[in-house]
Amino acid sequence: MAIKLNVKIKKLRENKGWSKTFVAYKLKLNSLPTYANYEYGTREPSLEIVRRIAKLYGVSTDYLLDNYDGKKTVNLADDKITFIVDGQPVDNKTLQKIKCLARKKQKKSLKA
Repeated sequence: MAIKLNVKIKKLRENKGWSKTFVAYKLKLNSLPTYANYEYGTREPSLEIVRRIAKLYGVSTDYLLDNYDGKKTVNLADDKITFIVDGQPVDNKTLQKIKCLARKKQKKSLKA
């Protein structure tokens, strides 16, 4: 079940420990009730406000609007990425095995 926008923004705000007044100010809204109504679900923010909310909390608009499936795309060739499993960085030997398995799977799926 998808989480509604109002629930998401309330949870994001509470996780930061911010007040509704503070968030309304940061979003440059004219009044606190405007933002409060977004959280209560009685009013929908414009796309511009959704964009500002996403920027404020460091999330994507896709996440806020349920266009986000939780998956991240990673380029295995990117040496700037550190892969972590169970809280520990993956060593280079294991990473090479992962890359090899991914290539084999990709080749197999292309043949099918």
